[in-house]
Amino acid sequence: MTKPVGPVLRMSDDVDAIVAAIVDDNPGQEVTIVDQGAYTRVSADGELRVTRESIERYLGRDFEMRQLEGLMSAFAGRIDMTSQEVRWRLTSEDHAEARPPRPQRRLKTWSSLGQLGRIPSEYEVVTHNLNYTTRPNRTSALESNPTTPANMWLLTYRDKSPLRADDWRGFRDPDEITYRKYVTMQDEQETVVEGVLDEYGSAGHDASLPKRWVECLATLFTPTRFPVHALQMCTAYLGHMAPASYISNCAVFGAGDLLRRVSLVAYRTRQLADATKSSIGSTERVMWQRNEAWQPAREALEKLLTAYDWGECFTAMNLVLRPTLDQILVRQLANVAHDNDDGLTWLLLCNLAVDVDRCTRWSTALAEYAIEQRAGNRDVLQRWVARWTPRAEAAAAGLGQLFEQLPSGGRSAKSVEDAANSARRRVLNQAGLSE
Repeated sequence: MTKPVGPVLRMSDDVDAIVAAIVDDNPGQEVTIVDQGAYTRVSADGELRVTRESIERYLGRDFEMRQLEGLMSAFAGRIDMTSQEVRWRLTSEDHAEARPPRPQRRLKTWSSLGQLGRIPSEYEVVTHNLNYTTRPNRTSALESNPTTPANMWLLTYRDKSPLRADDWRGFRDPDEITYRKYVTMQDEQETVVEGVLDEYGSAGHDASLPKRWVECLATLFTPTRFPVHALQMCTAYLGHMAPASYISNCAVFGAGDLLRRVSLVAYRTRQLADATKSSIGSTERVMWQRNEAWQPAREALEKLLTAYDWGECFTAMNLVLRPTLDQILVRQLANVAHDNDDGLTWLLLCNLAVDVDRCTRWSTALAEYAIEQRAGNRDVLQRWVARWTPRAEAAAAGLGQLFEQLPSGGRSAKSVEDAANSARRRVLNQAGLSE
């Protein structure tokens, strides 16, 4: 006994003619037709075909075989299409399954994780193989026509990515973050942040800040919700496109980190606006879109939004742009805040640096794993690094100009740029790469 194959046809004026043509083109086959009103399922065992000639004979007009794709909501088996005919047939795996099954050894608990020789960790149990679109023996990522835009997108920018591995499921997050662990950890972090905000708020900290330093915050700190939101969107996209749930989870939690950062910057923007009666809260968009020093970073992040290949998105963002921008907008800004007696901004940025470090750990670990899995991945990653490094360098040079305007503890643009570029090189070295 074999498995049935054939199309599921949407309701249309052409359905009856196509069904009749299928029956004609499969003499001797028992063709099963199930009319469900909204759709009609046509199937037969083993193989089914229909020709353009037969369809045109029943329709009484010309017909292009590619039109059949639009009439199919789904199909069973493998499809082969030419300009003259369409065939639905079993795959080799289906033929193997059709044979009498061999007695199988009883699987042990956790067999899906392979031969571990141990009880898997909680992290592995709740993270392993959760991405349905990467299931083995799939015809397409989603259970719809393989040529639909969503399936073609996943095929092009994930499955056909130049960054490849025999099994991405072998990657492990160095911190082994699970949802429970992440929520607990970030709840503790937010408790710290809330305590810091309350303490400095009751002391009237914001109202005591010098006007020139407030202007610097309006230039360097409060506009960061725009670039960080761009990074958040790209990180969420990476989580959606990643080829294994071990990678997806890292990216999803990373998107949560960036949402926390955007929310904190927005909250502080409102606090500063209320306390200082300055332009803070009303000029950030103009600063992001018009200030010359911000434009190289803006250009780099807007181009990052079009890095559709999951591997290039990961490399450009986590190995090139984020190490550069985080060094400036988190670490260096925290230091100059401390120099300007803004202890609140210093503490908040130091708190956010914990998220930055965790991102660096899993990103470098993933790059190392990719190279271990396939030596050719080093060249693939290096090409993307070379493509995005000039954009990161330009962003660092632009933002460095803003540090020269600081009232106290100012940095030269060159020193800011050099520190950012050095931070990026350290991350690349940890990942086994170089510029």
